[in-house]
Amino acid sequence: AMSLLANTRHGTKSATMTPETRAPSLLIRQDSLSGRTMRNGKNIDVGGVKPLVSRTEIQCGRPGNVRTNAGKPTYKSQEEQYQEIQELRRDLGELRVENSSLKTRSRRLEEDLLRRDRQIEQLMDPAKNDEARRKLTDKGASLVSSLKLRVSRLEATLKEKEAELGKLQASTKATALNEMKIEAETYYQEVRVMGIFFFVSSYSIELIDIDGDDSDSDPDFMFEQEESDDDDDEAEWREGASSSPGMSSTPLPFTYPYHSQSH
Repeated sequence: AMSLLANTRHGTKSATMTPETRAPSLLIRQDSLSGRTMRNGKNIDVGGVKPLVSRTEIQCGRPGNVRTNAGKPTYKSQEEQYQEIQELRRDLGELRVENSSLKTRSRRLEEDLLRRDRQIEQLMDPAKNDEARRKLTDKGASLVSSLKLRVSRLEATLKEKEAELGKLQASTKATALNEMKIEAETYYQEVRVMGIFFFVSSYSIELIDIDGDDSDSDPDFMFEQEESDDDDDEAEWREGASSSPGMSSTPLPFTYPYHSQSH
Protein backbone atom coordinates (compact mmCIF):
# COMPACT_ATOMS: atom_id res chain seq x y z
CA ALA A 1 0.00 0.00 0.00
CA MET A 2 2.84 2.42 0.78
CA SER A 3 4.57 1.67 -2.53
CA LEU A 4 1.28 2.29 -4.30
CA LEU A 5 0.94 5.72 -2.67
CA ALA A 6 4.56 6.54 -3.51
CA ASN A 7 4.02 5.71 -7.15
CA THR A 8 0.84 7.76 -7.36
CA ARG A 9 2.57 10.73 -5.71
CA HIS A 10 5.07 10.93 -8.59
CA GLY A 11 2.33 10.48 -11.22
CA THR A 12 3.09 6.83 -12.13
CA LYS A 13 0.54 4.04 -12.18
CA SER A 14 1.04 0.64 -10.61
CA ALA A 15 0.47 -2.10 -13.15
CA THR A 16 1.96 -5.01 -11.13
CA MET A 17 -0.90 -5.40 -8.59
CA THR A 18 -2.98 -8.56 -8.76
CA PRO A 19 -6.36 -9.44 -7.18
CA GLU A 20 -4.50 -11.51 -4.56
CA THR A 21 -2.53 -8.47 -3.39
CA ARG A 22 -5.56 -6.16 -3.55
CA ALA A 23 -8.05 -8.21 -1.48
CA PRO A 24 -6.32 -8.18 1.99
CA SER A 25 -5.61 -4.46 2.02
CA LEU A 26 -8.81 -3.22 0.38
CA LEU A 27 -10.29 -1.51 3.42
CA ILE A 28 -6.89 -0.05 4.46
CA ARG A 29 -6.43 1.47 1.03
CA GLN A 30 -9.94 2.90 1.11
CA ASP A 31 -9.32 4.56 4.49
CA SER A 32 -5.91 5.93 3.47
CA LEU A 33 -7.10 7.11 0.06
CA SER A 34 -10.19 8.79 1.47
CA GLY A 35 -8.06 10.61 4.04
CA ARG A 36 -5.57 11.64 1.36
CA THR A 37 -8.32 12.99 -0.83
CA MET A 38 -9.75 15.06 1.98
CA ARG A 39 -6.32 16.62 2.76
CA ASN A 40 -5.32 17.47 -0.81
CA GLY A 41 -8.83 18.05 -2.21
CA LYS A 42 -7.93 16.06 -5.36
CA ASN A 43 -8.90 12.66 -6.68
CA ILE A 44 -6.11 10.09 -6.73
CA ASP A 45 -5.92 7.55 -9.54
CA VAL A 46 -4.89 4.16 -8.16
CA GLY A 47 -4.61 2.08 -11.30
CA GLY A 48 -8.32 1.92 -12.03
CA VAL A 49 -9.23 0.66 -8.52
CA LYS A 50 -12.13 2.63 -7.01
CA PRO A 51 -13.61 2.09 -3.54
CA LEU A 52 -17.17 0.70 -3.52
CA VAL A 53 -18.16 2.30 -0.21
CA SER A 54 -16.70 5.18 1.79
CA ARG A 55 -15.55 5.16 5.41
CA THR A 56 -18.70 6.94 6.63
CA GLU A 57 -20.92 4.40 4.85
CA ILE A 58 -19.03 1.51 6.45
CA GLN A 59 -19.26 3.10 9.88
CA CYS A 60 -23.00 3.73 9.45
CA GLY A 61 -23.54 0.09 8.46
CA ARG A 62 -21.75 -1.29 11.55
CA PRO A 63 -24.11 -2.51 14.32
CA GLY A 64 -22.10 -0.90 17.15
CA ASN A 65 -22.29 2.60 15.72
CA VAL A 66 -24.58 4.92 17.72
CA ARG A 67 -24.46 7.91 15.38
CA THR A 68 -27.44 8.16 13.03
CA ASN A 69 -27.76 10.10 9.77
CA ALA A 70 -31.39 11.05 9.22
CA GLY A 71 -32.48 10.68 5.61
CA LYS A 72 -29.34 8.79 4.48
CA PRO A 73 -29.39 5.07 3.65
CA THR A 74 -27.14 2.65 5.52
CA TYR A 75 -25.06 0.24 3.48
CA LYS A 76 -23.63 -3.12 4.40
CA SER A 77 -19.95 -3.81 4.33
CA GLN A 78 -18.35 -5.67 1.45
CA GLU A 79 -17.86 -8.81 3.51
CA GLU A 80 -21.55 -8.93 4.46
CA GLN A 81 -22.64 -8.30 0.88
CA TYR A 82 -20.29 -11.00 -0.37
CA GLN A 83 -21.60 -13.50 2.17
CA GLU A 84 -25.20 -12.67 1.29
CA ILE A 85 -24.49 -13.09 -2.43
CA GLN A 86 -22.87 -16.48 -1.77
CA GLU A 87 -25.86 -17.63 0.29
CA LEU A 88 -28.29 -16.52 -2.41
CA ARG A 89 -26.27 -18.34 -5.07
CA ARG A 90 -26.27 -21.46 -2.92
CA ASP A 91 -30.03 -21.27 -2.41
CA LEU A 92 -30.58 -20.68 -6.13
CA GLY A 93 -28.50 -23.72 -6.99
CA GLU A 94 -30.45 -25.88 -4.55
CA LEU A 95 -33.74 -24.67 -6.01
CA ARG A 96 -32.56 -25.45 -9.54
CA VAL A 97 -31.54 -28.96 -8.52
CA GLU A 98 -34.89 -29.51 -6.79
CA ASN A 99 -36.77 -28.20 -9.82
CA SER A 100 -34.92 -30.53 -12.17
CA SER A 101 -35.56 -33.51 -9.87
CA LEU A 102 -39.28 -32.69 -9.71
CA LYS A 103 -39.46 -32.39 -13.50
CA THR A 104 -37.76 -35.77 -13.86
CA ARG A 105 -40.13 -37.34 -11.35
CA SER A 106 -43.23 -35.93 -13.07
CA ARG A 107 -41.97 -37.17 -16.44
CA ARG A 108 -41.46 -40.67 -15.03
CA LEU A 109 -44.93 -40.69 -13.49
CA GLU A 110 -46.49 -39.64 -16.81
CA GLU A 111 -44.65 -42.41 -18.64
CA ASP A 112 -45.75 -44.94 -16.02
CA LEU A 113 -49.36 -43.79 -16.35
CA LEU A 114 -49.30 -44.12 -20.13
CA ARG A 115 -47.76 -47.58 -19.85
CA ARG A 116 -50.45 -48.73 -17.43
CA ASP A 117 -53.22 -47.37 -19.68
CA ARG A 118 -51.75 -49.33 -22.57
CA GLN A 119 -51.66 -52.48 -20.47
CA ILE A 120 -55.31 -52.03 -19.47
CA GLU A 121 -56.36 -51.59 -23.10
CA GLN A 122 -54.41 -54.71 -24.08
CA LEU A 123 -56.01 -56.73 -21.30
CA MET A 124 -59.48 -55.62 -22.34
CA ASP A 125 -58.96 -56.05 -26.08
CA PRO A 126 -59.44 -59.72 -27.03
CA ALA A 127 -57.61 -59.28 -30.33
CA LYS A 128 -54.34 -58.33 -28.57
CA ASN A 129 -54.56 -60.59 -25.53
CA ASP A 130 -53.63 -64.27 -25.90
CA GLU A 131 -55.87 -65.45 -23.09
CA ALA A 132 -58.79 -63.55 -24.51
CA ARG A 133 -58.02 -64.99 -27.95
CA ARG A 134 -58.31 -68.49 -26.54
CA LYS A 135 -61.75 -67.64 -25.18
CA LEU A 136 -63.07 -66.29 -28.47
CA THR A 137 -65.15 -69.44 -28.87
CA ASP A 138 -67.15 -68.36 -25.85
CA LYS A 139 -69.35 -65.49 -26.98
CA GLY A 140 -70.21 -64.47 -23.45
CA ALA A 141 -66.58 -63.81 -22.46
CA SER A 142 -65.86 -61.78 -25.60
CA LEU A 143 -69.04 -59.79 -25.07
CA VAL A 144 -68.11 -59.04 -21.47
CA SER A 145 -64.59 -57.94 -22.40
CA SER A 146 -65.85 -55.67 -25.19
CA LEU A 147 -68.43 -54.17 -22.86
CA LYS A 148 -65.78 -53.51 -20.22
CA LEU A 149 -63.62 -51.73 -22.79
CA ARG A 150 -66.58 -49.66 -23.92
CA VAL A 151 -67.46 -48.77 -20.33
CA SER A 152 -63.92 -47.59 -19.62
CA ARG A 153 -63.94 -45.37 -22.69
CA LEU A 154 -67.35 -43.97 -21.81
CA GLU A 155 -66.15 -43.20 -18.28
CA ALA A 156 -63.21 -41.23 -19.68
CA THR A 157 -65.56 -39.30 -21.98
CA LEU A 158 -67.92 -38.66 -19.07
CA LYS A 159 -65.10 -37.21 -16.97
CA GLU A 160 -64.15 -34.86 -19.80
CA LYS A 161 -67.75 -33.71 -20.23
CA GLU A 162 -68.12 -33.15 -16.48
CA ALA A 163 -65.00 -30.98 -16.49
CA GLU A 164 -66.38 -28.92 -19.39
CA LEU A 165 -69.74 -28.61 -17.61
CA GLY A 166 -68.02 -27.37 -14.45
CA LYS A 167 -66.19 -24.72 -16.46
CA LEU A 168 -69.43 -23.59 -18.11
CA GLN A 169 -71.27 -23.42 -14.80
CA ALA A 170 -68.47 -21.36 -13.28
CA SER A 171 -68.58 -18.85 -16.14
CA THR A 172 -70.33 -15.48 -15.90
CA LYS A 173 -72.79 -16.30 -18.69
CA ALA A 174 -74.22 -19.24 -16.76
CA THR A 175 -74.59 -17.10 -13.66
CA ALA A 176 -76.47 -14.42 -15.61
CA LEU A 177 -78.72 -17.09 -17.19
CA ASN A 178 -79.64 -18.51 -13.77
CA GLU A 179 -80.47 -15.03 -12.51
CA MET A 180 -82.76 -14.46 -15.53
CA LYS A 181 -84.53 -17.78 -14.87
CA ILE A 182 -85.19 -16.86 -11.24
CA GLU A 183 -86.49 -13.44 -12.31
CA ALA A 184 -88.82 -15.00 -14.91
CA GLU A 185 -90.23 -17.42 -12.32
CA THR A 186 -90.86 -14.53 -9.92
CA TYR A 187 -92.72 -12.58 -12.63
CA TYR A 188 -94.81 -15.65 -13.48
CA GLN A 189 -95.88 -16.09 -9.84
CA GLU A 190 -96.81 -12.41 -9.59
CA VAL A 191 -98.93 -12.64 -12.77
CA ARG A 192 -100.79 -15.66 -11.38
CA VAL A 193 -101.54 -13.88 -8.10
CA MET A 194 -102.81 -10.81 -9.96
CA GLY A 195 -105.05 -13.00 -12.15
CA ILE A 196 -106.57 -14.64 -9.06
CA PHE A 197 -107.23 -11.25 -7.49
CA PHE A 198 -108.91 -10.01 -10.70
CA PHE A 199 -111.15 -13.10 -10.91
CA VAL A 200 -112.23 -12.76 -7.26
CA SER A 201 -113.00 -9.05 -7.63
CA SER A 202 -115.08 -9.55 -10.81
CA TYR A 203 -117.03 -12.43 -9.21
CA SER A 204 -117.84 -10.32 -6.13
CA ILE A 205 -119.14 -7.50 -8.38
CA GLU A 206 -121.48 -9.95 -10.18
CA LEU A 207 -122.83 -11.21 -6.85
CA ILE A 208 -123.61 -7.64 -5.75
CA ASP A 209 -125.58 -7.00 -9.00
CA ILE A 210 -127.60 -10.19 -8.58
CA ASP A 211 -128.57 -9.33 -4.98
CA GLY A 212 -129.86 -5.91 -6.13
CA ASP A 213 -132.15 -7.43 -8.85
CA ASP A 214 -133.72 -10.28 -6.78
CA SER A 215 -137.09 -8.47 -6.16
CA ASP A 216 -137.71 -7.98 -9.92
CA SER A 217 -136.80 -11.46 -11.03
CA ASP A 218 -138.42 -13.48 -8.20
CA PRO A 219 -140.67 -16.20 -9.78
CA ASP A 220 -142.98 -16.49 -6.73
CA PHE A 221 -143.75 -12.78 -6.88
CA MET A 222 -144.59 -13.01 -10.60
CA PHE A 223 -146.88 -16.05 -10.06
CA GLU A 224 -148.88 -14.29 -7.32
CA GLN A 225 -149.36 -11.24 -9.60
CA GLU A 226 -150.73 -13.48 -12.40
CA GLU A 227 -153.25 -15.17 -10.03
CA SER A 228 -154.64 -11.79 -8.87
CA ASP A 229 -155.16 -10.73 -12.52
CA ASP A 230 -157.06 -13.97 -13.27
CA ASP A 231 -159.42 -13.45 -10.33
CA ASP A 232 -160.28 -9.96 -11.55
CA ASP A 233 -161.10 -11.26 -15.05
CA GLU A 234 -163.37 -14.02 -13.69
CA ALA A 235 -165.38 -11.53 -11.58
CA GLU A 236 -165.92 -9.24 -14.59
CA TRP A 237 -167.17 -12.17 -16.74
CA ARG A 238 -169.68 -13.30 -14.10
CA GLU A 239 -171.10 -9.79 -13.82
CA GLY A 240 -171.58 -9.54 -17.60
CA ALA A 241 -173.30 -12.96 -17.83
CA SER A 242 -175.84 -12.21 -15.11
CA SER A 243 -176.85 -8.87 -16.67
CA SER A 244 -177.47 -10.24 -20.23
CA PRO A 245 -181.20 -11.49 -20.92
CA GLY A 246 -180.42 -14.54 -23.05
CA MET A 247 -177.96 -16.08 -20.72
CA SER A 248 -179.00 -18.60 -18.04
CA SER A 249 -178.58 -17.78 -14.45
CA THR A 250 -176.49 -20.91 -13.79
CA PRO A 251 -172.84 -20.09 -13.92
CA LEU A 252 -170.65 -21.85 -16.45
CA PRO A 253 -167.22 -23.14 -15.65
CA PHE A 254 -164.67 -20.48 -16.34
CA THR A 255 -161.90 -21.27 -18.77
CA TYR A 256 -159.13 -19.04 -19.99
CA PRO A 257 -158.85 -18.59 -23.75
CA TYR A 258 -155.19 -19.46 -23.80
CA HIS A 259 -155.88 -22.67 -21.81
CA SER A 260 -158.49 -24.11 -24.31
CA GLN A 261 -157.18 -26.48 -26.93
CA SER A 262 -159.97 -25.74 -29.53
CA HIS A 263 -159.46 -21.98 -29.61
